[in-house]
Order: sequence, then structure tokens, then C-alpha cells
Amino acid sequence: MTWQISANLIPLLLAAITSGILAAAAWRRRESIGAVGVAFTAMTLDIAFWSLFYVMELSITNPAFKLTYAKLRYAAVAIGPVTWMVFVAVYTRQDRWLTRRSLAALLVIPTLTILIMGSTELHGLHWNTPITWEQVGGIGMSTSASGPWFYIHSGYSYLLMLGGLLFIVNAYRRSPHLYRPHLFTLTLAVAPPWITNILVISGLTVIDLTPFAFTITGLAFAWGVLRVQMLGVVPIARDVVMENMGDGVLVLDAQRHLVDLNPAAEKLFGTPRTLLMGRPVTDVLPNLVTLADFSQRRMDISLRGRAGTSNNGKTDAAGPEYRDLELRFSQLMGRNNTLTGIVIILHDFTERRAAERRIQAQNEALAKANVELERARREAEEATRLKSQFLATMSHELRTPLNAVIGYTEIQLAGMTGPLTSEQTDYQQRVLSNAEHLLSLINEVLDLSKIEAGRMELQTRPVAVRPWLDEVVQHVRGLAESKGLKLTSSLDNNLPETLLGDIGRLKQIAINLLSNAIKFTDTGEVRIEVAKHARDAWRIEVTDTGPGIASHLLETIFQEFRQADGTTTRQYGGTGLGLSIVRRLALLMGGTVRVKSQVGQGSTFSVYLPLDEHGRVESLVQTALTEG
Repeated sequence: MTWQISANLIPLLLAAITSGILAAAAWRRRESIGAVGVAFTAMTLDIAFWSLFYVMELSITNPAFKLTYAKLRYAAVAIGPVTWMVFVAVYTRQDRWLTRRSLAALLVIPTLTILIMGSTELHGLHWNTPITWEQVGGIGMSTSASGPWFYIHSGYSYLLMLGGLLFIVNAYRRSPHLYRPHLFTLTLAVAPPWITNILVISGLTVIDLTPFAFTITGLAFAWGVLRVQMLGVVPIARDVVMENMGDGVLVLDAQRHLVDLNPAAEKLFGTPRTLLMGRPVTDVLPNLVTLADFSQRRMDISLRGRAGTSNNGKTDAAGPEYRDLELRFSQLMGRNNTLTGIVIILHDFTERRAAERRIQAQNEALAKANVELERARREAEEATRLKSQFLATMSHELRTPLNAVIGYTEIQLAGMTGPLTSEQTDYQQRVLSNAEHLLSLINEVLDLSKIEAGRMELQTRPVAVRPWLDEVVQHVRGLAESKGLKLTSSLDNNLPETLLGDIGRLKQIAINLLSNAIKFTDTGEVRIEVAKHARDAWRIEVTDTGPGIASHLLETIFQEFRQADGTTTRQYGGTGLGLSIVRRLALLMGGTVRVKSQVGQGSTFSVYLPLDEHGRVESLVQTALTEG
């Protein structure tokens, strides 16, 4: 196999080597630069094969091998414009149209070209037959005329190259001024392939240097892809930030004309982007104070209108007429420290200001309501004080004559005023019973008024538990026997024999609970249990077999003047103060009250009281004995 070496092949060898290096570099960095790296690899690799096979075609002397390398070269030539088109589309981010179907469509003509060139000696569609070779400048080149398919393929290739150029021009037109110098450089870099093709067509050059020209273009784009990643990471970041920012962004040139804005700003002005571009900023923001150098960092203005404003300046009913904006300025300085542009960030704080106004109004209303509540509280406290004072006074005034009635009745029943007939005795016993009942009601009202007025004082003394419990049971035994109820009691052996407490109020708690249980129980039994509840607590528990209490009434039975049956036709009497007094006395003693009840099965009321520290009872007992 004989080779011909010529200096004319050096540019093609350099193109092959350089394109191969660029392809390898782009492929290694494909993870960081994304799809543009893959597209650039495909384009430069195609140029490398194009150049290499062209060198092989020109340098070998055997006609058969020459034709083989020519066919391989044309495979790269056919695919080259497609890789160029795809790369530029991805590089300028105008590749939304690029799908598998569109890529397959782009490859139809190149595929046919490869097939036709592969068999051109049979039909002469690409090169007329017979294919001949002759020495031109010391290199063996084909002298066959071009067939019809050659012109179809060439026209299609120029069309794709022109499409790539239009992508670059469009990117230049829509890009901010910051990127335009770089794009202009790339636009100039597209010129070499066109120039070399013109030279080849005009016959001014023997060798087709188009792959070498594409290598020059590839170097220019490699600088953009691999070095500064122009139209790569930085512009993508710019698009992501600009397009998704909630704040509006305006970019002005040195003459204060609008050259770029994001969708948020477009929505804020309610005007299409195309109508705003190129206009002076004072037209867009008419009430913006024109500053000589925009050195001010921040200012607030009001913008008339809102997103969706019609051209006549009227706003729809959905929003306010003015938007409150906070403007922040940033200067773009050139190499010579000259102002080349200004970035304005528009932060719409209309909703925030409206919210502040609402919060302020709510705070004022709340302050006013607090004043009214405070006044109502004082009035309620005064009314409560007057009520308690009235109840205490009336109770005292009622108790005096009532005690006299009870006293004279007891004197008559004792026979101290003479013998009574059986009918008179019955009447006097009824008077005594009702008077004592009325006195108990008055005492309950008086106790409640004392508790509410804070005048209830506990007399803490040692309490012998067993005698206290027997006395309580004996007090209500007659009431239970009159209804035929079984009354039982139990005392926990773990409970100390002596406790500290107000014996009178403890007796009042127990008697109130037992009286209630007996009153509301018609059959069965009533049980009182006194036991230790925990290490530092004890309980008084009264259980009955009465009708029980509905669950929705359990929270209200401890309220004053409230009863489970509050109708005027209720079966059981009473004022509804007993359980309220029990609860208040328990709280006054540092305890609490709990109730468990089931309709039809009865109720259990438990009073939990604190168990005083060990040794206090013995000390108080010893003191009482000493003083006695």
C-alpha cells in the first residue's frame, strides 16, 4: 500500500487531532455540562472522522482504497450538519422541538446519502461513473462530476447549517447585553465553514478545508462550553432564578431603557413583555424618581394598576388600584468602571402592608375589647360582692326569726307550755321539720356566699376518723331508714386513726353527699367508704344505686343552682347548692371531686383530699392535750 504525503494535508491532520481532543474533553465533562456536552462530543467526533478519512483518501494511492475512504468520509459529511444543528439547538437552549421523532426525520437525508454514496459506482447518483482519479498538487483526487443526489445533499446540509446560524442569532437577540459580546464572537466563529465552502465551490482551493473550518468553529464553542460554560450553567441559573422569582426583576441598559424582565414583573405590570422591552423605565414606572446614577439602594413607590389591568388604566374589581412596591437597585459596571446597566428588583408588599393594617386594626379592637372586658370583670366582681353581701345579710336576717320559730316549736313539743293534742303535735312536728329544712337551705346559701367572698376560714384540727364517720352515718341513718334503704360504711385500716382537717366542713361534705345519695335513691343501698388513696392523699367515697346521671350532665351538676332534673315538675326538691358547696370546700382544702355514673345503675362521688405530713397530727394532738 503506497502513501502520498503532502504539506496540504497538515491542516486536515490538525483538525482531526484537535477535534478528537475536544470530543474526549467534552465527554469527560458530560456529567457537569449535561446534554450540551454529549451534543458537542458528537459534533467534534464527526469532524475528527471527517478529517481523518479525508486525509486517508487523499494520501493513499490505490484507487479502490481511495473510494472506500471517500465513502467513509461522506458518511461523516452527511451526518455533520445534523450534529451541528442539534448541538447549536441544545447549546442555545432552543431544543424543545428536539425529540426522537424529529431527530429521526433530520437523519433521513443523511442516511440516504450514506446508502447512495456507498453504491455510487453502480448508478452514479452521487458521483458520475466511471470514477477517475488524477494528481492535483501532488495529491490523488477524484475528477468525476457530481451526480444529482450530491446537490440534494449539499442543499440540505446548507439548510441545516443556516438553521444553526439562525438559532445563534435568535439567542443573541433575546439574551441580555451581558452575554451578547460572547454570542457575537460565536456568530463570527460560524463564518469559517461558509468561507471554505465558497472557496471550494469557486475553485480557489484544491482541498476541501471545511472540516478544518469546522474545527475552528468547534474551538470557539469549546471555549464557551468547557471554559466559561456560556449559555450553560450561568444562563440556566439565570433563567431558573429569573423565571421562578416571586419578585419582579427589571434589567436596564445605560440609557435607562428596559432590556429584560421576568414573568413576575410582566404579571405585575399587566402588560405583555414585547410591549415593555426597549421602553424607558420612567414609562414603565411613571412615579419612579429619576436618579442621576441610581446610587440609592432602596426606595418605596406605589404602582397604579395591577396584573390584569386593562389598557384604559382601570382596574378590575378583584384587586386594589395601587400596589405597594419596594425597589432595590444594583448597578452593573463595565471593565472601565462605567455604568453599563441597572438591575431593579420589585418586591410587592401590598399584601404584607394590608396584613399589617389588619393586624393593627385587630390589635386596636383587641385592646378596646380588653378594656371592655376589664370593665365588665370589675362590674361582675362588684355584682358578685354585692350579691354575696346581700346573701350573707339576708341569711343572717332570716336565720334569727327562723331560730326563734324552731326554738318555740321545740318548747311546745317538749310540753313546756302545756300538753298538746295528737293533731297539734303532728302540726308542730311538721313546722319543726320544715323550719329545720329551711334553715339548712339558708345555711347553704350563707356558706356559698362566704366561700365566694373569701371569708370562709377552715379550722384545722386533729380529727379522729372513726368517731367522725360514725357521727356522719348516724346523722343520716333516720333518712335512709325512712326510705327503706340499706346504709353501710367502711374505713380503710391503712388510713391513720387521726387526720388533720376542719371536722365541721368534712362532716358537711360527707353529709351532703350521703343526703343527696339517699334523696335520689328509691331502692337498694347507699355506701360511704373512707380510705387511703395514695401515699399523700385520702378519699371520701359515696356510692348509691339510684337512677344515675346522664353523661352530658356530669359537667354541670357541680354548678350553683343546677340539678340533673331542672324542670319545675322534678321529683326531688332542693336548691342545687349541695354539690357546688362540696366541690368548693374540697378545692378550699386542696382537694378535688370526681363523679362516675351510669344511667340506671347508680353513681359514685369521690372527694380526694391531701394527707398531711407524718408527725403533724401527733404534734397537734399533743399540743391540744397540753393546753387542755
